[in-house]
Amino acid sequence: MAKQVRKKNTHHQQENFLSNLSTLKKDFLAVGILYLITLVLFSGVAFKNEIFSDSGDTATAHALTQAGKILEENEQIEPQWFPYIFSGMPSFGSLMYLAKDVSYLTILLHFFGKIIFLGAEMSWMLLHFFLGAVGMYMFIRQLGLRHFSAFLSSLTILFCPFVIGLGQAGQGSKLMALSYVPFLLVATLYLFEKRNLFSLGVLAATVGTLMLTNHVQIVYYGFLIAGMYALLLAVFEIKNNPKIALTQGGMFLGALFIGFAIASFIYLSTLEYSQFSIRGGGEVGVSGGLNKDYATNWSFHPLETLTYFIPSFFGNPPEHLYWGWMPFNESITYIGIIPFIFLAFALVMKRNRTVVFFSLCSLVLLVISFGKHFFVYDLLFEYLPFFNKFRAPHMILLMIPITVSVAAAYGIEWLLFESWNNDNAKKKDELKKWLLVTIGVFGVLLLFSFALKSSWFPETAFLKEGDKEQYSVEQVIQLREVRFEDLKADFTKFALLSLVILGLIYFYIERKISTTVVGLALVIVFMIDLGILDKPYLKTFPRQSDDAFPPTPVVKFLQKDTSLYRIFPIEQFRAHDNSWMYFGLQTIGGYSPAKLKMYQEMVDSCLYRGWEPEFPLNMNIINMLNVKYLVFQGRLPEDKFNLVYADQKKPELVYENPNALPRAFFVDSVIVANKSETYRQLNSPEFNPRSTALIQKTLNIKTSPPQESSVKVSSFGAHAITFQTKNSSTSLLVISEIFYPPGWQAYIDGEQTEIYRTNSILRSLVVPAGSHTIEMKYESETYTTGLTLSYVGWGIALLLMGVGFIRTKKLSQKVASESIVE
Repeated sequence: MAKQVRKKNTHHQQENFLSNLSTLKKDFLAVGILYLITLVLFSGVAFKNEIFSDSGDTATAHALTQAGKILEENEQIEPQWFPYIFSGMPSFGSLMYLAKDVSYLTILLHFFGKIIFLGAEMSWMLLHFFLGAVGMYMFIRQLGLRHFSAFLSSLTILFCPFVIGLGQAGQGSKLMALSYVPFLLVATLYLFEKRNLFSLGVLAATVGTLMLTNHVQIVYYGFLIAGMYALLLAVFEIKNNPKIALTQGGMFLGALFIGFAIASFIYLSTLEYSQFSIRGGGEVGVSGGLNKDYATNWSFHPLETLTYFIPSFFGNPPEHLYWGWMPFNESITYIGIIPFIFLAFALVMKRNRTVVFFSLCSLVLLVISFGKHFFVYDLLFEYLPFFNKFRAPHMILLMIPITVSVAAAYGIEWLLFESWNNDNAKKKDELKKWLLVTIGVFGVLLLFSFALKSSWFPETAFLKEGDKEQYSVEQVIQLREVRFEDLKADFTKFALLSLVILGLIYFYIERKISTTVVGLALVIVFMIDLGILDKPYLKTFPRQSDDAFPPTPVVKFLQKDTSLYRIFPIEQFRAHDNSWMYFGLQTIGGYSPAKLKMYQEMVDSCLYRGWEPEFPLNMNIINMLNVKYLVFQGRLPEDKFNLVYADQKKPELVYENPNALPRAFFVDSVIVANKSETYRQLNSPEFNPRSTALIQKTLNIKTSPPQESSVKVSSFGAHAITFQTKNSSTSLLVISEIFYPPGWQAYIDGEQTEIYRTNSILRSLVVPAGSHTIEMKYESETYTTGLTLSYVGWGIALLLMGVGFIRTKKLSQKVASESIVE
């Protein structure tokens, strides 16, 4: 896209030191100021080495990292399977843990980030807050706009509380992906402008680096914007030169292809696993996605758009006072008043295809965020490839600071640098009138805000569904009043700051203040506006201990038992707790946003379908999953379990399950059953998983009950399990490990054998009579293929950049020498 042609600003301006700086020095100065702002914003992290949070997703990340280290150190493997969560599940394909990092550009950036952010433990996170702003600045400068326009707009992403809140939420991968999206736009525009090998390599490397952040949903949204932008550039180029447009489009697709190759190490395994996860069909060849109701729980209601102007209109999320339509919300989507005021200026005074595109793009993102509240989401969910793999539609609003700030930059550019051109005289007069009218409207709104009373609203206002059942009458009254006061305060702030901003603009147009003064004032107002809301998200805490999860008395007790078993932490199962894996304890629970679909279906259909009303747990499931210990804060039936340990302080009780089945055992009979029949049998008190196995396909060999049998686990590892078996007849061996055909293979005395899906989620093998060595091995061809493709992709991208740089340099020297000769 052609850069903007700048016209001379005839408005009187005072000379200052900036006037004498070169363009490059001004760019470095702007980036330097963004760096200093980042240091000040996150001073606790940078200067005191504090952390944003040690709970929530941060705690989960610590647990996952520690679990991976345990396997790497003890078993000398690159973990692709975790035995610690949901009775075992892929750790690599599910993006829980990456033992190898092939994102070399990110590694390099993190090295420099450690230096510039003073060696802080979370310097990598500060780096990506900073990079997001720098990427925005670079893209807006690349569009041909001036330094201040780019600088003020770049503050939008740096100060946005929705973005800053990612720190406390521990959502580092989401932040990393978001910070690279502006660079994707930079590389895309650069390719369309230059159309050379170097630009092709740069875009390919950017695509690969963005994808390797591993937050697939943000990556998808980034490609959605960049893809539409590339299409816009190509369409407008067709009018001038169809051949060039075809070249641009072909190179863009080529860069995507190479970038996908770079990221294939992760994405091939993820694509393979997605078939079996809750985001897929549940088995090979079955397409599918998330349940629509589950996927759209966090849908942004159209009325919640008001929070872009009055952040507390539906409660104050950081104070847990949110009363909108989502189950709960801790994020503030507000990006400030200034971007929207200048977006309006851009649409009226500086409307061009870039402004129109990014304005429409913002509107599209907003409509998608409505989720279940608007029909558009249903269409995308059904027909847009991979869209149904994602949940939380409101997450797409993280893109709004990017799209709005680009369009708003043109409004800033017009006002500060182009508004005094002679051909704009008529527009200026109209603008003054509208400014005075708008100032009058906001003046009335300000007076109205002072008079506002909660009694003017209906009784249902300021209350979330369930509040009246959860709180007393007095508490409900108090809750309504607190929420109303937050709304009133933000409404007053909105009217007051709008008056200040519009007043500054009016006085500037009237030549009462200089460009420097109005620019500085806008920056200050912007920081005050968003800084007030950022405060709760900027809290940092000293790390209490180097150990993220100090071992509790219960953990110490369980670790004394060195046998092979699983635990069932009853409360934590529903609370999405992953802390047990930190200590290498295997549990049937845990948390993963992409758990195995068959496991989730089993939990929903069976686990809490016990046949005794006073004890709703299904003991068939608990027994067959080798659950030796149940951890609970209350009492369990003494006729079923033995109390073996009690932590009185927490309190927390450990019960032993005397009927827990071993990790592998022979059964007497086999029943072929479909899914519904399997669940019916598992939920029946007459069913005994110790004697009967339910499989989904007919065995290829006839089996019979063994008169004598024994099974010994001779070695157990995350990727390899060995059993020594002895059975008097050909029988079915049930193995209490999760069925996952893409990775697990079985061998009897070195010969590969078929694995049968058993009891909905387990594995079984037909074992001939006699003594045998049985091995289960996790072997993924996809893992090695993806790694090879990633190396090849990086090699191609580096080769393109190297050759392209040399050719460009030689061409520049040739042009320079010819100019000298002439």
